[in-house]
Amino acid sequence: MIEKWKLEINEKWMGNIIQTLSEGGVWIWKDTGLIYKKKDGKLTCTKEAHKEMSEIVGKEFLDKNFNRE
Repeated sequence: MIEKWKLEINEKWMGNIIQTLSEGGVWIWKDTGLIYKKKDGKLTCTKEAHKEMSEIVGKEFLDKNFNRE
């Protein structure tokens, strides 16, 4: 499991991405090639992309900010 302080930093970073990204915008996780699209204020992604994100942010943050397609 990832350390709590790393989760907090990742959540802040992803929160900034979500806030900055326009509705309908796309963010690509360069290291993985996974694609996230902003819809209704959340990032929508594949099951695989959702699982990858769950490894770097907490469950509460994930549930609040991400939807699976």
